[in-house]
Amino acid sequence: MEENETNYEAYYFYALNMENFHEAYNTLSSDPMNIEIVNENHIKASVNNLNANQLVFTSIPYDKGWKAYVDGQQVQPQKVMDSLMAIEMNAGNHHIELKYTPPGFALGMVISVISVVAFILLYNIKFRSIKKNK
Repeated sequence: MEENETNYEAYYFYALNMENFHEAYNTLSSDPMNIEIVNENHIKASVNNLNANQLVFTSIPYDKGWKAYVDGQQVQPQKVMDSLMAIEMNAGNHHIELKYTPPGFALGMVISVISVVAFILLYNIKFRSIKKNK
């Protein structure tokens, strides 16, 4: 490579077509998802006017702990774009509910309860033996 030459092989250039962007934005915002409840492990929302079978995706990271319900029926959330959660839905109006339970939560609760019960039992046994020896 000559001293005055520029190597563009390592550079990437991007452009945003604002007309296409506004068209997509208007389409997506025409019937937005209506959020009813949001907290750290529960989301309740509704979507209206789906025209056909569609994949409704969220900005929520996909995790095995999420359970999805559409109109009260449990459905399997899908992983899209290698990280986000999506739900397949039929045409029409739907109520969506998402609930999150961390993987291992139930096992952790069982171990914690057993540990507390064991501690109380051992404490009582030790306390009785001390009381008996006095």
